[in-house]
Amino acid sequence: MGIRGLVSCLALVALAGCGSDSPTAPTPTFINMVGGWAGTFTSNLNFPNVPGGNQSENCTVSWNITSQNGGQFSGTWQLTDGTIACASSGTLTGTIDTGGAITSFSAGTTVGPLGVAGCTRTNASPWVGRVSATSVNLSTTEQWSCAELGAGAVGRDIALTKR
Repeated sequence: MGIRGLVSCLALVALAGCGSDSPTAPTPTFINMVGGWAGTFTSNLNFPNVPGGNQSENCTVSWNITSQNGGQFSGTWQLTDGTIACASSGTLTGTIDTGGAITSFSAGTTVGPLGVAGCTRTNASPWVGRVSATSVNLSTTEQWSCAELGAGAVGRDIALTKR
């Protein structure tokens, strides 16, 4: 092979290595939510027209996150112990962003204030919170109308650590 053949060969190698001028976007990295989580579910009640209507009640809460695709996760939850309607369980879904903010969250069952019959949730703010590799913190505020208690608000807080 002569000089011309070598130059032609090197030119082909150089062209073969060329591609698009656009850089490849990095793949987003999300915190791994899969696994068991445990902590406290707190309900802060504020029913101003009822004696003792301002109180705080706690349950033990556990999550088992069984699936995650990017920032979307799903699994099950369970409430135990405590003095309010803590014998509850269901499914959950949520979305996190790459910075650890929880951008959506939904649990399959609504837990009423004190488990009192005749209560209807009339409004709820979206759950907001943050997640890290070892903890989850979420909160929301709900408006309730109850036959026995009147109108009131219930603040909900979830604080979990990864098992």
